[in-house]
Amino acid sequence: MINNQRHLFQIPDDVHYFNCAYMSPLLNSAAIAGCEGINSKKHPWKIGASDFFSDSNRARQLFAGLINAGAQDIALIPSVSYGTAIAALNLPITRNEKILVLAEEFPSNIYAWRVKAKAQGASLKTVERPADNDWTGAILEALDEQVRVVVLPQTHWVDGVQINLQLVSDIIKRLNCALVLDLTQSLGVVSVDVQKLQPDFLICASYKWLLGPYSFGFLYAHPKHHHGLPLEQGWVNRPGAENFSRLIDYTDTLNPDASRFDVGERSNMQLLPIAISALEQIHAWQPAQIEETLSLYTNRLEQRLSEIGFKSCNRAYRSPHYLGVTYTQVLPEDLLQQLASKQIFISQRGEFLRIAPYLYNNQHDADVLIDALVEILR
Repeated sequence: MINNQRHLFQIPDDVHYFNCAYMSPLLNSAAIAGCEGINSKKHPWKIGASDFFSDSNRARQLFAGLINAGAQDIALIPSVSYGTAIAALNLPITRNEKILVLAEEFPSNIYAWRVKAKAQGASLKTVERPADNDWTGAILEALDEQVRVVVLPQTHWVDGVQINLQLVSDIIKRLNCALVLDLTQSLGVVSVDVQKLQPDFLICASYKWLLGPYSFGFLYAHPKHHHGLPLEQGWVNRPGAENFSRLIDYTDTLNPDASRFDVGERSNMQLLPIAISALEQIHAWQPAQIEETLSLYTNRLEQRLSEIGFKSCNRAYRSPHYLGVTYTQVLPEDLLQQLASKQIFISQRGEFLRIAPYLYNNQHDADVLIDALVEILR
């Protein structure tokens, strides 16, 4: 168990922030690192060629360590949609085959596949929300011989239900399907091992559970895709890029690893220090301990919410860090605004109120949330 870590964030005592699934606050240490990165641009004469590679390599190593991959398997990307576009570009699909997606999935995991399907004469097969909240079972039932690509999160962003990725992966590999994962709503909390899951591509934005900056993320590419096509024709992802004096020696050769997929200007000297500092802290805490700590907190909060009329899914299906709850009656349309006026911050996604605490939330936060809901809903 990890003791409360509120002192590492700049969160006033009267602010009760249960919205890490929307956007995490920066760690104080990460904010300082970011300011130092910004200040470095004041003195560009101090920025050398090696600086375009050192932080990039460090970020790859740290992210790889979270998923049991090698640094050579990791690309630096600006967004989930960018990573999804890379996956769609490099995974073959033919006429009348299907791409499996979930209902109410985040748009970044839908649009690229719609374009891909239209261009190839394929189709999207949508798994509808299961009445019993068993997304894993619904996914397995939807698999058939026409499904060629399966696109999944680990935690559904709307309701917080966790998918058994290992079970799904074991089965779809027997069906010769490709697996694309968006772990933006789980990685950093829930343990992941790509050696066991064997995804083709794994994508994660930095600004939620990785505690990093916006407009920055990571792509894991299975080694069998290390000779795939990038979205951009940049210079930094080619052999010899470290030698600035010979960049005019043009080459059509790309790096023989996942760095070929890097976004242009990936050596962002303002964002990379933030991402690195945050990842170092997550490694120090260890995801398994973060998961255990948040699971205890959400379990207690779930019980208290049930006592005032809220319902969540079966705990066997729920992600340890995430509460998606519904109410037995109609909620006020301005519920979020009323809560925000009391400095309480949660989200609403569809019919679900989404409560996503982190290590900075304490018992007082939970008390204030419950008391406010009782007052508003009485």
